[in-house]
Amino acid sequence: MQKNTNLVGDKKFSDNTFASDLIARGNHDEIMSYILQHSLLGAEKALISRGNHTEIMSYIVRYRLSFAEPEFVSRGKHTEIMEYIKRFAPFYPEAELRLINRQNVEELKLYFRRCWLNLKAQITLLRTNNHKCIAAYIKVCDFMKSAETAFVKRNNHREMLCYIKYHELCEDSQLKLIKRGNHSEIMAYINRSYPFTENAEVCLVKRGNVKEISAYINLHDLKHKAQMELIAGGTFISLYMQKHCFTPIAELALIQRGKHDEIMDYITKYPLACDAQIALVRRKVNEETEAYARLHKFNRVAQMQFARLSRKN
Repeated sequence: MQKNTNLVGDKKFSDNTFASDLIARGNHDEIMSYILQHSLLGAEKALISRGNHTEIMSYIVRYRLSFAEPEFVSRGKHTEIMEYIKRFAPFYPEAELRLINRQNVEELKLYFRRCWLNLKAQITLLRTNNHKCIAAYIKVCDFMKSAETAFVKRNNHREMLCYIKYHELCEDSQLKLIKRGNHSEIMAYINRSYPFTENAEVCLVKRGNVKEISAYINLHDLKHKAQMELIAGGTFISLYMQKHCFTPIAELALIQRGKHDEIMDYITKYPLACDAQIALVRRKVNEETEAYARLHKFNRVAQMQFARLSRKN
């Protein structure tokens, strides 16, 4: 009787060299039988190079690729990649980069729903310059700071509007957004109710667009530096006072600015901090001091200052 050379199930088949020889021999039934019982480890690349769809699918529904994941991603068919993503995402770093460079939108959408990319992978995604792939990512994940800076530098209007719809920007990106000056992008960001950082607020005030500033202060009060910039510019003081009071130092700057109508408008709405009260008294404008005393009353320090000035007069 001839000896049976089919050793499937024998312990010898756990040896990588034997598995490689098995795949090189190319007997489909033997390979399938082996896969049912053992992973291939070092012989995985040979299986991927062989390219038999049935064998590969049988393998990846059972085992994660240990050595051949990058080769699999580069050579794999779409159905294989999709199945593998469902089972084993996230990929190893090199395989992840190869998946991105395939630029298959359906594969990437599935992958991005399961995985957040590291910085290198995010930069690789941006370098593909594939709008659909980039949009697929930003609909589910934001960029790290360095990648976000690179993203904003792309100056792609559609991508920016998409990103703003889902994510806030870091300070550097906020500044670039405002300095770039695309009104619809700035309004989109404001209308998402995202607050700007203090430096970005200063930049917004300096830009001086009435619609943008009006929309922003309807949602947020300005931080101190931006308030000081607003008072120095003068244009938007009345607009701002309709919604918000100033910080104590900004109040003092408003009083020292010396515009009677602005002061009257402000003190009819808000009480002043101590230094601003004293500055108001020192202006010696009866209409202002009488209005303030009637509406809010001066604190003791301001009262003493008022009395001292009255005696001198």
